[in-house]
Amino acid sequence: MTNTGFFVREFPLVLAVITWTCLVLAIWFLLKHKNASWIFSSQSEKDRRQTVAYKRGGLLLLLMGAAGFAPSLYIILTTGVVWSVNQQKPHIDVDAALWIHIVLTSIWLCLVGIQLLTGDKTSRRKTHRINGRVVAFTAIVGTALAGGWVWTFIHDFSEGVDGPFFQAGIYTWIMGFGVAINTTLAVVYARNRNFLLHKDYALMMLFWTFDPAVHRLWMWLMRLACWDCWEPQYTAGLGTVFAKLPANLFLVAWALIMCAYAGRLNKIIVANVAVQYLFWVRGTYRVVVVSMGTVYAASIAGISLALGLALLLTGQHASKKIASRFSNKV
Repeated sequence: MTNTGFFVREFPLVLAVITWTCLVLAIWFLLKHKNASWIFSSQSEKDRRQTVAYKRGGLLLLLMGAAGFAPSLYIILTTGVVWSVNQQKPHIDVDAALWIHIVLTSIWLCLVGIQLLTGDKTSRRKTHRINGRVVAFTAIVGTALAGGWVWTFIHDFSEGVDGPFFQAGIYTWIMGFGVAINTTLAVVYARNRNFLLHKDYALMMLFWTFDPAVHRLWMWLMRLACWDCWEPQYTAGLGTVFAKLPANLFLVAWALIMCAYAGRLNKIIVANVAVQYLFWVRGTYRVVVVSMGTVYAASIAGISLALGLALLLTGQHASKKIASRFSNKV
């Protein structure tokens, strides 16, 4: 029972404190290094840094995504059963939309690695272009449409706004829009030969498409740490939300680190990351309000929002300083 108490009650609080510490350090770093000379680089150097950072970051996310999906895919291939990671039992809502989602997303998972490896290869440009069309199709139809919208509408929204899965359905719908919008714009900018923006939107496509995979990976890891802690009687039915918290934070950190190294912390990245960060704030509020009450939950959410806004404003100020110095040098 001690383990259950820690994981259920203290786990979201520990994540919040770690997040606040990282945000304060990030704000301090931006204030201290806003005039640092290493920030400046030539356009060709920025292109190279973007390609290297995005490729490495994409491959890292691909490995984590494969690890998150692997147990479920193994169960399907060996038993023919679609497994519910959250409830640790066979899925009861298996229909055509779910199978389309599983098949097309599995194809997407296999092909996205090829896309990452061929992106900067002139000799593989045709392969990258053809493969990219299939990746875009499977992402939009398999992940956004079939899994994100159709299946969610049929099952998560079936009992209305007061249903037990309505909140999860809203999350999934927004995630579907993240996949569809970023994938579409990645294709548009590729056709317009604006490859800097193409890569930004392609990275954000990975950011949203791998969200369920990273979530599943954390669910498996948390189950291994304390198998019974996440049962409905201990989590007020919020087991899925608990696993979302570290997944949200990992994706936020991953995107910010990759894009900061690439020198591409722009409005595209910030807008997508902000939505993921708000998901974490909302999820933390939902789990803390059950165990500690509204006052504690609202306080934690308020501090998190304030620090997130402070980082955003500090980053915006630093970027203006950098742009001003760069224009003066030119």
